[in-house]
Amino acid sequence: MPHFMVTSTEGAKLRAATLHGHPLILSFWATWCTPCLEDMSVLDRASQRYRKQGVKVLGMIVDTPRKEIVRRDLALENASYPQYFVPEDMEEAFDVQRGLPLTIFVDQRGIVREIYRGELTATLLDQQIHTLLQK
Repeated sequence: MPHFMVTSTEGAKLRAATLHGHPLILSFWATWCTPCLEDMSVLDRASQRYRKQGVKVLGMIVDTPRKEIVRRDLALENASYPQYFVPEDMEEAFDVQRGLPLTIFVDQRGIVREIYRGELTATLLDQQIHTLLQK
């Protein structure tokens, strides 16, 4: 996984290196992307269901909306997992320009195991998480 540093919606910094040891789901989204917003409830349920196994779900915001718009969208979609604003170099590293929604599945060693473009289903998400937990 590429090195990155992101800033949360609350202003806290997060470095990729601090996430090693945990399976990760990085969900890249934008406020204008309806399928991205629809993915949030599926991701939130998975975040809660797999939290005890160490799985971390992180929202990665690729547009630069006002914080009030982000908070509104998160509240409407009941998304309680952490959200981060993505710098341009991270967008390039993950080739976000090819389209959203984009979900990156990373194992606990920091190896990207799957890159999925398109809307998520609970079944697909569960399958990918189970694969990550077996690595």
